[in-house]
Amino acid sequence: MIVSKSYQNCTETEVPGYNDCPSFLFMPNRPSARRKQHRVISNHLSANDNPSTHPTNKTDTATAPPPILHRSPQGITKNQENVSDTSLSKEEILNKVGELYGLKSKLVTKEFEFYKKKVDNNLVGSLENGSTRAVMTRFFLEANSDRNKASNTLRAWMSSDVSVINWCPAFLKIFEHTEMS
Repeated sequence: MIVSKSYQNCTETEVPGYNDCPSFLFMPNRPSARRKQHRVISNHLSANDNPSTHPTNKTDTATAPPPILHRSPQGITKNQENVSDTSLSKEEILNKVGELYGLKSKLVTKEFEFYKKKVDNNLVGSLENGSTRAVMTRFFLEANSDRNKASNTLRAWMSSDVSVINWCPAFLKIFEHTEMS
């Protein structure tokens, strides 16, 4: 007959293997714990690397911070204008997506319609963002010359921008399964 011991009414030290750490490590009155005291350093280096014997005998002079430069928003707007000038408009991107839908697809019709619905429901809202339009413009430029590079652009974008994760994988699936002529 096997006798089992109940551990309901016992202390942790009575249970073999419960805590394998020796209890003396956590004793607050051990000698090494008493040795650790905060020490005040009497000699410190000043800003001039001269040792000072007493912290109050010499005050270190702090240098003034550099002046705050007020940047004009012209540089910022120039960059935004360059992006918007080179990017396709929202309507142009939607037309390109429509052209992509019109190409022959290797996907089953039901699967194609599922992905198309995901893209249509979410793409329009994402195109309000200028960076989305810039990446989609780059994608369509690359799609004309190198399909693999265009696919990799979308993959890198999906991994760096979580705002497109609800429609971009479906768009990539449609793109990769179309037959470009």
